[in-house]
Amino acid sequence: MDTTQSGLSRAWLADATGRVELTSGDAPTLRIPVQAAPKLAADMSGSAKKLKKGSDTTMLSLKGKDITAGQGATEVTSLLGAFELGASSERGDASLDSIPAARSMDLQYVGASSTAPRTGMADGQLNIGISTWDNWAHLAGGTELDVEIDTNGDGEADFVTFTAAMDEVDLDLAATFDLATGEQVDLRPVNGVLGDVDTNTFDTNTAILPVSLSALGLSEDAAQISYRVLGYTWYNTDEAGSMVPVDQTGWIDFNAATPQVDFGAEGSLFTDLKGNKIPVTVADSTKASKALLLHLHNASGDRAQVLDIVSGKTGKPKGN
Repeated sequence: MDTTQSGLSRAWLADATGRVELTSGDAPTLRIPVQAAPKLAADMSGSAKKLKKGSDTTMLSLKGKDITAGQGATEVTSLLGAFELGASSERGDASLDSIPAARSMDLQYVGASSTAPRTGMADGQLNIGISTWDNWAHLAGGTELDVEIDTNGDGEADFVTFTAAMDEVDLDLAATFDLATGEQVDLRPVNGVLGDVDTNTFDTNTAILPVSLSALGLSEDAAQISYRVLGYTWYNTDEAGSMVPVDQTGWIDFNAATPQVDFGAEGSLFTDLKGNKIPVTVADSTKASKALLLHLHNASGDRAQVLDIVSGKTGKPKGN
C-alpha cells in the first residue's frame, strides 16, 4: 500500500490478521478468521508548579509511561496538545446512548492555543483542542466537530472550521469557511500534521482543529475572538431530518495575540515524553487560569487533563 495519496502522507492503522482453529474429537474442525487493530498506549500526565509571587511564568513537567517506537513511516512517539481551557461540559444523560455515535460527540473539554506569540499574527495558527465523553471510530465516519468563530464581537459566527475528508486521501481534515461569502479560506490536517506523524486519530476522543490566523482576518490590532464548539452525528436530527448538535458550548473569549495561558507553541503539538518540561506564561497572574492537556496517545479514559495554572493544583487525566 502506498504511504502517500495525491502527494500527501495518508493516515495509517496497524492491523493483524490470522485464523483461530478449533478442534474437537467428535466435531468438524472450525477455522475462524480474526482481525485486530493493536496500538501502543502511553500513560502520561503533567503537573505545573505554583506561580511565584510577582511571576507570570511557571513550568509544566511531564511524567509517566511514554512511547518511542518504530522507525520511518511506522514510527510512533507519544504527543501532547496544550491549551488555555475554554469550557467544561458534563456528561450528557442516558438518552444519548440510544443514538448511534452520539456519546462520541458529547463534549467534555475544549480549549484554545495560538502560535502568534512566537510566529507573529501573519504566520500564526489558532488551535482548538477538543475532548469528548467517548471514542469515535473515525471522525469522517458519520460524526463531525465544528468550531464557530466570531471575529468582530457581534455574537454571530463569521467563520466555521469543521472536520472533513476528501476522497483523494485517507486523512482527517479541518476545513474553514467564511460564512459571509461561503468560500473556503483554509484547509489543514486535524492535529496539525499529515499522516506520516501518528497522532492516534482512529478510535479516540481527542482532536485538534487548526486554522490560519490570517485566514480569519486577524492581526495584532484585531486579535480578540470568541469561539464555540459543536458536536454532530448523522443520526441526531430534527423532524425535518436536519442534523442538530448533540452538544455545544457557549461562546468562549480568546485573545490570539496574547493568550491568558501560553505554552510557547509553534505548531499544534508537543512531544509527550517523560521528563519534558514546557514553560507556561500567563498574561494576568491575578486571573484564575486553567490549562487543558490532551495526551493523544494515552489509553481510553485518560487522555484529557485539566490543570489549575495559577494555584498549581493538579488534576489527573479525565475518564471518558
